[in-house]
Amino acid sequence: MDTRFEIIRGGESSIGNFFGDIVRFYTGADAVILNSGFLRSDCILDKGLISLEILEKMIPIMDIILVLEVSGAELVAALEAGVSKYPSYDGRFPVTSGMEFTFIGNGEPLK
Repeated sequence: MDTRFEIIRGGESSIGNFFGDIVRFYTGADAVILNSGFLRSDCILDKGLISLEILEKMIPIMDIILVLEVSGAELVAALEAGVSKYPSYDGRFPVTSGMEFTFIGNGEPLK
């Protein structure tokens, strides 16, 4: 699993999708936005079972998860805030589940 900051804080990632889907499943939310800063390991993890030790390495700080009802405009504003520092590897980059979005970063459309 690739948890390097340039991967998870610069675009869609498999580990981000994994955690976004878990949060969406367990909260029952229609869609999820997480900030990529919750993933802190900044490395490539070996294949194998995900142990508690690996989870603690990936997510050393437990954040609170809130389920909110928001308007479409508020959702778009949250996504825009998440990509506002692109291409820096800022922890605000959005990890999403249950939605797709595209933005123009550095002159190139990204998904």
